[in-house]
Amino acid sequence: MAKTRINTQLSNLATLNMHRRQMFDLTQNRIQYTGLNKYIDISYVNRTLFRNGVVASFVDEIIGHLILPFQNIGTLDVYGRPTSIQCYGMNGYRSKILKPSEYVLLYDTTGRYPLIYDIEQYAQRIALADRTMDINISQQKTPRIFKTSNENKLTVQNIINNVDACENTVLAFDGNYLNNFESVLAPAPYVTDKIIEYKNQIYSEFLNHIGICNLNIQKKERLITDEVSYSQGGTIAGRYATAEPRIKWKEELDEKFNIKVDFRFYDGLPVNLKSDERSDIDDISDMPTGYEPAANII
Repeated sequence: MAKTRINTQLSNLATLNMHRRQMFDLTQNRIQYTGLNKYIDISYVNRTLFRNGVVASFVDEIIGHLILPFQNIGTLDVYGRPTSIQCYGMNGYRSKILKPSEYVLLYDTTGRYPLIYDIEQYAQRIALADRTMDINISQQKTPRIFKTSNENKLTVQNIINNVDACENTVLAFDGNYLNNFESVLAPAPYVTDKIIEYKNQIYSEFLNHIGICNLNIQKKERLITDEVSYSQGGTIAGRYATAEPRIKWKEELDEKFNIKVDFRFYDGLPVNLKSDERSDIDDISDMPTGYEPAANII
């Protein structure tokens, strides 16, 4: 019993970690940057944003433009922003003490919180759906309730174990053994299809939250324009939450250090959201759909 419980817990954890990794990869790869210093490891930057929610851009006297995590050195201003910071790297690197005029903060979202907490919630819900499907499918193997004596309990348990392992079982009985043995059919309803639908809904919410275009419409007929437009409202809202702090970041970099960077999402929804180019989408047919090949993304 203890071994079974441990194996179940390990399976639960493995499923949860799988979804954590998948969601982190989607979050990390949804945005492409251009104009960055070749020394900047954007994967490390994305991981730091994912966990901390903020990084700092500054110019090192030798290396040039860097993006690193930081610690607050001074006091906070009236809005809770640091008045002086020191950036650090994984190899022990420490920048000089930087004043606000010497760095630019890049927040991952307009709410200035790390996405790791949101993704943990989505990952747990989807992992639970997966494990529930595993149980429901396993229960389709002619589930039964066995009524027997204490002396025959081990024999019945061996039968159940063989069924769980998809093994055939052949037993021989002497005397009146079967008089103390009874099975009652206890069929489990097949609900995996409903769980898959639920799982797709959760995944769609997650993709909308991080600004990835998706269609989770359980409809076999051709989608009309209004339905597609409505379904993308959450995606566009998620992108604004991600794009706004990046627009401010790149504008401040240009203003303070004359460093010109840019960013874009991978598919065809409005991505740069520049202050002089923002417009509402009147016709979904004007919006490119699908993901662009990586080679076509500058």
